[in-house]
Amino acid sequence: MPVLRAWKTRCVRLVDEIYPLPPDARPSEDWLAGRARLTQLLGSDTTVGKTVTAAFGILAPLAVSVLAVVLPGLK
Repeated sequence: MPVLRAWKTRCVRLVDEIYPLPPDARPSEDWLAGRARLTQLLGSDTTVGKTVTAAFGILAPLAVSVLAVVLPGLK
């Protein structure tokens, strides 16, 4: 989780640097669209739940394979 949090913080900083809040604090449609597009491109709009679900989906077969090798050897 700390790595995910640090990565998201960096993404938000990058988006803020590329698309700073306009001086009049009234963002245009182009500003909003560009900011949303960059956020989506970086993938920083994903939730922790989606990230954890993807990690379990990738790591589950590995865990099952390790158990299949280790458990038969325990007698």
